[in-house]
Amino acid sequence: MVGDSAVTRCTGGLKTVTADAYKVQYAEAANIGFALWGNAGVDHRRIDRWLDDFIRDQVNAGDSVEVTGQKLTTSLNGILGKSGRQWNDLVRGIHIAGYRDGLPVLFHVHCGHENEPPHELRLYHDYPDDQNWPKDYFQLLLNEGFIHLRNGYHKLFGPLFDRALEYAAQLREAYNIRLPYPNLEA
Repeated sequence: MVGDSAVTRCTGGLKTVTADAYKVQYAEAANIGFALWGNAGVDHRRIDRWLDDFIRDQVNAGDSVEVTGQKLTTSLNGILGKSGRQWNDLVRGIHIAGYRDGLPVLFHVHCGHENEPPHELRLYHDYPDDQNWPKDYFQLLLNEGFIHLRNGYHKLFGPLFDRALEYAAQLREAYNIRLPYPNLEA
């Protein structure tokens, strides 16, 4: 998981950006990573600080990505639902990554896809569950290529990722260097 540290605020029509947020966090107890995007406010605090407390107080050893995602969704919806604001003013998301049966999973708590109106936070099971991939096909993808959930500024990062895929293919063809390395442990 990667992320920046920018927080954009609009106050009285004036937009300011600071670079002091912790948008990527880790729950060591459960071996789960989190990456934040979108609206940064939760209960009069920044969501990165709220998430730090959530990880400390709510994520326990052995918790699955599923259980953690459900706890996160329930906690945030309970707070945001009381704010009196509409969901289109509260749009945000949190990627949640970890392992299930030795294979990585990537879930996503967010307020809706681009083709639907914003709604309360829901837990989506992006990879591999929502792709309906058989386990052996998912394993092949992990061993032979990149799986990338694009988020953020697509116009900048989409082409960058496409070039990274091309470069990986060139390295494989010219030098037999495999990126990513062909096993999960590496």
